[in-house]
Amino acid sequence: MTSFRKQFTGWWVLMTMTLFFLLLLFGVTIAEEEYTDERLKAMSEKELEQICLSRGFEIMRDEIDATTGLPHTLSHDDFVEAAKRCLAIEDEMYVLFQMRESSREK
Repeated sequence: MTSFRKQFTGWWVLMTMTLFFLLLLFGVTIAEEEYTDERLKAMSEKELEQICLSRGFEIMRDEIDATTGLPHTLSHDDFVEAAKRCLAIEDEMYVLFQMRESSREK
């Protein structure tokens, strides 16, 4: 899971700025949907990946495990963690968007 975190966090800045730009460009209002830990854990890997894909993120799967030399296999927990991060980034972008809009009104 450590290699996943390195790869995922490397892209979050670029993806965050892209998402922010799209929100500003299109004036998108993000729909609130409740994702509890239990609900995320019960979802399939495909559903969890779709959470990220629908928000403009991709789960990278091509990293090689340094200890075995084999491709790193993502567990269900890795997919749950990725979905949580995608949702957290979306929430952060929404707050930034709201702050920007409120500063425009002043």
